[in-house]
Amino acid sequence: MNADAREPWDELMRRLARAKGFRRLTPEEALAEYDAAAPVALPKDQIDRIVRNVVAGRLPPRPHPAPQPSEHGDAVDEEMLALNRNAGELDADTKRKLDELRKEALDGDGGGEDEIRLDD
Repeated sequence: MNADAREPWDELMRRLARAKGFRRLTPEEALAEYDAAAPVALPKDQIDRIVRNVVAGRLPPRPHPAPQPSEHGDAVDEEMLALNRNAGELDADTKRKLDELRKEALDGDGGGEDEIRLDD
């Protein structure tokens, strides 16, 4: 997504956050939240792995970078195709109206240039 396309979404998110009362924490608020959080014990195997790496002088494994949108583009496209694979059955009136609209669009003799009429 380019910067121009992101801008409206970023503004919408800022407005939504402001309306919901969300904002960034000050350093003091963040420290207070950290201090108030319940401690979480590391599993024994993770502690052992850390100790082994420190004793061996190895650096801890680096976290994987966040996936880039291009890495998942094909998977998303396949999911969209799967979601929209079965359009279902159209009733007779809808099919007739769609056929008329397609014929008008192809013939170029619609009512107005930008006018689309769905009712008779």
